[in-house]
Amino acid sequence: MPAKSTVTGVRVMGLAVAILPNKRPALRTVVVDDAGGAPTVAECFDIPASDEPLAAQLHSLARAADSRARSAGQIHRVVVRRADVPPRASNAEGPKLRLLAEGAVIAAVRDVVPAVDVGTGKDIGRWHGSNKQGADGAASAVLAPAGRDSKYVDAAAAALAGLALGPP
Repeated sequence: MPAKSTVTGVRVMGLAVAILPNKRPALRTVVVDDAGGAPTVAECFDIPASDEPLAAQLHSLARAADSRARSAGQIHRVVVRRADVPPRASNAEGPKLRLLAEGAVIAAVRDVVPAVDVGTGKDIGRWHGSNKQGADGAASAVLAPAGRDSKYVDAAAAALAGLALGPP
């Protein structure tokens, strides 16, 4: 487990892909920084895929992720929370689509921010210095005072794990 960062002023973008009820992916994004010593939410937004063929959806998500990473200011690290390993194998379309979207987004942001870490909820928890539930709880505690929706917990937990990893 990496030591917690003692450097302040680190800005991290946390990303998590969700599959919406319309069966299209959406990228949940949370930018946190610790310039004031404590982590705060700087930005929080969704990038939904439009109603178009799958390849076009993935391309649009990737381009939007690239654009937002470029416009978010000085991002030191990006952490992507990927799908957890399911308890049993599934041939459902949702998990396949999520993995495709995650791959497209990872490739896009890697062009903008060289320090990209990808991990499951368990990895996020370990990088945060606790476990998956601890990281999710810390994310909720950061989102609530900022008035942000709980749908951003996965992305916020990824961002907080990135702060714990420290500057690249």
